[in-house]
Amino acid sequence: MTRHEHDLELMKKYTACGLNFIAACTHGDAGVLRAHFAEKKAPPLNENMVYSMPPGFPQMLPLAAAVLSGSKACVEFLLVHGADPDIRCRRCGKTPRELAENTALAELFATSVNNDRK
Repeated sequence: MTRHEHDLELMKKYTACGLNFIAACTHGDAGVLRAHFAEKKAPPLNENMVYSMPPGFPQMLPLAAAVLSGSKACVEFLLVHGADPDIRCRRCGKTPRELAENTALAELFATSVNNDRK
């Protein structure tokens, strides 16, 4: 199985919940993120995504979800692909950069291409 085929299989494991991209961020699954980009099915990275279940559940940024999962691979991937670390997440009220403060992920934000916005 090629890496691309493997990533597609990973992507499929989240399709049943209808939240595959944000679920991949939440679970720290960079393979699913790669598959979404390879298939050109990635959602806008700088918009708070709406969970379909339960109704009224707060919205969340993919980068914020990746930071909360502690996944260095997902955070790096999202930053490289244009996720803005300074947009406020509606679910937690903080920016991904703020969420990463005092964690092992903080250095990723110090060198991010969007650092000039702070």
